[in-house]
Amino acid sequence: GTGGGSKPRTYDTLVRSKRRYFGASQRTLDYATPSEQSARTTGREGGVWKHEAGLLQTFAQRVFERYDTGSRSWLQLMLLIGNSFLLLAAIFWVYTYRLAGKDSETMRLVPRSSSQQLHFLGLRSIFQACIFCTYVVLSCLHMFLQHRSGSTGYSPAAATVLVYFGKAVVAFAMFLRNSGDFSSLWKPAGGRFGAVPGAVLCLVPGACLALYDTFSFFSLQGLDPITYQIIMHARMVFIALTWQVVFKKTLTFTQWAALLLVFIASISKAVDKLGEAGVPAIGPLRMAFMQCLFAVIANVASELLLKELSMPTDLINAAQYSLGLSVLLVGLCINKGGVQALGTDVFAPEAWRRLYGDPWMSSSIACLVVFGIVTAYFLRELSNVLKEIAGSGVIVLTALIDWVFLGLSACTPLGFEAVALGLAALGMYNYKPLETKKGAD
Repeated sequence: GTGGGSKPRTYDTLVRSKRRYFGASQRTLDYATPSEQSARTTGREGGVWKHEAGLLQTFAQRVFERYDTGSRSWLQLMLLIGNSFLLLAAIFWVYTYRLAGKDSETMRLVPRSSSQQLHFLGLRSIFQACIFCTYVVLSCLHMFLQHRSGSTGYSPAAATVLVYFGKAVVAFAMFLRNSGDFSSLWKPAGGRFGAVPGAVLCLVPGACLALYDTFSFFSLQGLDPITYQIIMHARMVFIALTWQVVFKKTLTFTQWAALLLVFIASISKAVDKLGEAGVPAIGPLRMAFMQCLFAVIANVASELLLKELSMPTDLINAAQYSLGLSVLLVGLCINKGGVQALGTDVFAPEAWRRLYGDPWMSSSIACLVVFGIVTAYFLRELSNVLKEIAGSGVIVLTALIDWVFLGLSACTPLGFEAVALGLAALGMYNYKPLETKKGAD
């Protein structure tokens, strides 16, 4: 800027542009740091800012202006610094092993020989690729629909009941269209399951999924959203450990590193939206950890049944969701204090009027119904490990839609790093993805 009368106007314009760039809330002129205030009065020589400050000072000022108050902001700042080192390490690894030629031809990111056939993320058929992409798109769509829903005060418990009911109806319809023979439900499963009927086996993942959703109504009452999301994202580690034991497979170092990057990217994305959070109570915290346990059992058990149980996929889905709906209704009756209260939330005319008046909620319920069916086919064709890795694709696509097309929030340094970590996770997992059977096209 120049000296004289234009100096205050130029400085204020700079501060406003920084606010717009980082999406910061409106503050008073005290927004400026002491070093900036000093620069306004004594940091210029001959009307020109000192060049010695350079780009490093500008970047540091912007970062500390974004994260300058409170312990929660220091958490964001520490994540910002730690993520920077992780990104540098990931970039170095990709350059060394995937681009510079220190690995075999088949493992390079861009093989020199066109005869080398690579399968991105281990997807070996068009059907598997469609399932993967649909899973990512529906995950993102559900987030945006849920963000806009709730304007009429429709009960989340009632929405959960409708989702389970919808998934059971759709699964039954798909099964009746393709087969219609229910006899396999009562036959001994065989194999590692022995003489246990298939219907009893389907009760395990169905009940765990229902208990997971039921416990969420308890835990969310006493936990802030960030603590809740961190605990829920931590389940990917326990899912991977349990998956190795159940399927007798061992994940490689790069696969574990990819899961770690997805976990950190998810936490960074959550912390980037950090608001005021209190100290979590012990009771809701226990409920959240119980949710995590139920999610691990439900996900691994579902994949095991879908891959090894000699029953049609649609029949397994129908049995799981029907049994899960029964457990969910019992749990909600306990939570609400009786059947009458549940009837008021779900079946009363006023509840239906609220649902009809909230098209975003209706769309979110429909999205979750389809999402549940797609997830079952995802687990049958692929794995829980890749499902967790797909979370990085969700982070990248959500950020792209949010920042570029909808403009719901600004691109922050921590949010940008979360996206970069998600891309790094995809690259590292793609180095040696889990082998999958070639599905039908």
